[in-house]
Amino acid sequence: MASTLTSSTVHSGSTARIRYTTTIKPAISTEQRKEKAKEREQTQEEIDDAVNEWFNNTIAKANELADCFNKKPRHFLNIFFHGGARMINTQEKVNPHNAFLSMKAQELRDEGHVVSMVNIQCDYINEYNALKVEEREELARKHKENKDSSRKLRCPLPCGRICDVSNVKRNMIFLLNGLKARVGIEAFFCIVQNTPDYHIQPQWYFTSEALADYMKIAVLIT
Repeated sequence: MASTLTSSTVHSGSTARIRYTTTIKPAISTEQRKEKAKEREQTQEEIDDAVNEWFNNTIAKANELADCFNKKPRHFLNIFFHGGARMINTQEKVNPHNAFLSMKAQELRDEGHVVSMVNIQCDYINEYNALKVEEREELARKHKENKDSSRKLRCPLPCGRICDVSNVKRNMIFLLNGLKARVGIEAFFCIVQNTPDYHIQPQWYFTSEALADYMKIAVLIT
């Protein structure tokens, strides 16, 4: 749905400023939702294939470097993967300017006004520039605290939950394959939902086909 353009005068003698008022998009049909879900699933499969290819290329490159520098492949894999610590412990840095805009947007919403970020930036740029470095850092700190708190408290929509599961599964695969390459292990996992609020098929993963075949027999024996 296209945005509606309106103009308003900020004060006497100023130039007219274009403001964007976004209309609410109509809800999509069930068929459209299914089609989009199918497209996302197809895209995810392509991403998984690409990541697997990337991983195999990384192993090949580690072997190549090992030959060049007379070291073991695990030496270079340790440098590359760092045990997944870099990926797991990465801290998101909050931009003070973005924190300021978010705060102003919330203040305006609380007062019953809905204004685009572009207009907020234009209207309050002088106020932001007048802030001291310490005040900007404090804004960024509070914004991060609110963001972290909201992540812990919010209950995502079904689509968000499925995306979250998919992202965590991908990270788990990445970490297990890295561990397998570094220390020599085989592993598997299965992710299942424990709530009726959304639906996913059980998410299985085995680090090798041999392990998958073995587990089929082991489950039958037990």
